Amino acid sequence: MRQLDKASTGKILYFFAQDTSSATGGGLTGLAFNSSGLTCYFTRTQGSATAVTLVTQTVTGSWSSGGFVEVDATNQPGLYRFDPPDAGLATGADFVFFYFKGATNLAPVMVPIELMDINVSDRTYNEELSIEIAKLLDWNGRIEPGEVQQVSVNNVAIAIGYAAEEIRSRVQALDPE
Repeated sequence: MRQLDKASTGKILYFFAQDTSSATGGGLTGLAFNSSGLTCYFTRTQGSATAVTLVTQTVTGSWSSGGFVEVDATNQPGLYRFDPPDAGLATGADFVFFYFKGATNLAPVMVPIELMDINVSDRTYNEELSIEIAKLLDWNGRIEPGEVQQVSVNNVAIAIGYAAEEIRSRVQALDPE
């Protein structure tokens, strides 16, 4: 699942649209923002469906709310660019799901996004490693999204040492001999 910062603006997404008439699971080509029957909705955590007005876009164009364009029907059949409205990525929800449907031969497409409290693009390798260790060891409350701070190499080494000791003690508890 893709992760974006809460309150992100001007983001560009890409997704694959499958052709239901293809026996091989091929991509659907030829969709445009105004294709007959094509609709897009988004739903945020505990929210209701909100319609997205799709608008024309170009492959290399600047972001435009609801922008929709086929990337390359010959070399990447079924790949589409979508510029999600900023309202879908606003604070106040942890997830947003964009849903495309209705066009002829289009298998419904869901584009899920986890909205993060911390700046995803600013996280360091050490922070990512510390978060993953915390998840693996079930450290409830030890590392909270939004409270992760720059972690030094020493802190990562301590966390790995702690993780190794925790794993050793859990294994020993299961099989004391």
